[in-house]
Amino acid sequence: MDIKELAASFSERNPFTNGLGIEVTAIEPDYAEGRIEFAKKISNRSGFVHGGVYMSLADTIASAAVHSRGASYVTQSCSFQFYKATRDETLYCAARVNHRGRKTCVAETKLTHADGTLVGEGLFSFYKVSDEAVK
Repeated sequence: MDIKELAASFSERNPFTNGLGIEVTAIEPDYAEGRIEFAKKISNRSGFVHGGVYMSLADTIASAAVHSRGASYVTQSCSFQFYKATRDETLYCAARVNHRGRKTCVAETKLTHADGTLVGEGLFSFYKVSDEAVK
């Protein structure tokens, strides 16, 4: 699977992320970027982006970085710090693999606004379920 197909598998061909509007915008070995544009459907009752959307964006982009070398993984655990609320802005995420072991992989994420303001950070652990890429 080439990089363009891999990005599509996390965006257009994934019902959950596609439904939220998450877009994978770049994938390189051990690195990925993505975004989600603000929409009423992803906001909470106060009009801010729901915290679960932050987590879903971070998990999706971390997963894209982890899957960039071809094996299949599932999220094992995560820790996330929320720094700033978001309203009426696109959220951006960058993820980098910090550790790639025989069966586990760890990636860190940074969520920002367009101006670079850091709004959240996450650390995600993944477990390898197959040496084959997801089709």
